[in-house]
Amino acid sequence: MNIDTDQQYEETKVAEVRTEPKGFDVKRDDGWNLFVPSDLCQVEPKPGETMRCYGRGIGYTVRGIAINGRVYRYRTPAEAEQDHRDMVAKHDRERRNNYEAKRAELDMQVAALPEPFRLRIERFRDLGGNEWRYQHEPYELFCCEQAIAFAEACPTTEALKEFAGLPHDEQRSRVPKMSDGHSGNTFVASVQLAGCLLENTELVPKIHGALCPLVGCEEYGCFAAHVAKRGIKA
Repeated sequence: MNIDTDQQYEETKVAEVRTEPKGFDVKRDDGWNLFVPSDLCQVEPKPGETMRCYGRGIGYTVRGIAINGRVYRYRTPAEAEQDHRDMVAKHDRERRNNYEAKRAELDMQVAALPEPFRLRIERFRDLGGNEWRYQHEPYELFCCEQAIAFAEACPTTEALKEFAGLPHDEQRSRVPKMSDGHSGNTFVASVQLAGCLLENTELVPKIHGALCPLVGCEEYGCFAAHVAKRGIKA
């Protein structure tokens, strides 16, 4: 396949163009903006010209751009898929290297956790092995440490619920140890873990992993998934 026989594209018109150091910021007539590199073609696109964007559409990688027949970028579906595999492999190596550089520090943090949370991390390690450690442990550990901070500052379930519903600035005032690095998911996971710590500490090692809502229990190596698949005793 080459660009002349590739039928996986959508056509729009160029609406506006702004020149950038390494290409052009093009606004399409459907309202979407797209950076058009100038490595292969230095001709500035003009409003009204026909723009073809190759790929599976919005939400997927644009693997090719041609404007009025001028090719600015192009990868076949097979080349684009290989690029994606290479990117995933590179990201995976970087995550492994980053984890290994911090492994000793993380081990110390886990060892310092209160027993229910230490057992939680150790259970994930036992079930998921080194793969879980470099992929998910820093995320899970962050949520555990934040849960402890939340429970210390909100020592009853009523206080914790009130805290969770406050505006962000008031949450920070209520819990000075609350991190600025929270996403919506880490905050919810930390609150849930804090609630377990206050209500039933035996559940702390067993409830769903912090990333399960985003990647699924099986992908995360969640204890609940192992129980369901293998009948492990809780």
